[in-house]
Amino acid sequence: MLGGYAVDVMRVDLAGGRRELFKKIAHPDPAGVSMYSAVFIPDGKYYACAYINLLSELYLLEGLP
Repeated sequence: MLGGYAVDVMRVDLAGGRRELFKKIAHPDPAGVSMYSAVFIPDGKYYACAYINLLSELYLLEGLP
């Protein structure tokens, strides 16, 4: 899981290769968020994820020559 404000966690059948959506993880305030890691307990009921929040400021200058 690299870079994005939301990630799709897929469940893969190793025998047949079939993939299905297991869970969509998204931050409640996606502004500047980049998720990069998630860890689940074996039954998939609980998880922890890591993200970074990159915000900056934008200035608008008007009336310059």
